[in-house]
Amino acid sequence: MTVRQRSQALVELALGMGALMLVLAGLVALSVMTAAELGLVAVAEEAAHAAALAGTPGQAAQRGHDRGLQVGEGYALSNGSLGVTVNVNQFGQGGRVDATATYSFTGHDVFLFGLTGLTLARTHSEPVGQHRSLP
Repeated sequence: MTVRQRSQALVELALGMGALMLVLAGLVALSVMTAAELGLVAVAEEAAHAAALAGTPGQAAQRGHDRGLQVGEGYALSNGSLGVTVNVNQFGQGGRVDATATYSFTGHDVFLFGLTGLTLARTHSEPVGQHRSLP
């Protein structure tokens, strides 16, 4: 192998590795976003379910919010931007409770592709039992 061939191989390797690293970084960013998305779905579902089992609208809002934050810790949604909102306007027998979970990415979560500041949100509605006794 001549010096010229070795130099050409080295340049090709450098270009190929750069492209491969970019693809791998993209896959990591995609997996971080997918994990956060799945976590948000679980947070919204659990918050709405906990709220639907409460006795009063005030308890429903507090229990749903607390349960959502608790579930978020288990899904590594821990950069401090997880928000859980519980809508209890239709709380009552046969009504429903809506919970919304939001999460914003920081530069530490996804370091490439300008995704800093991207906010994801998921909403879930849970029915309140038709035949349950409420105060």
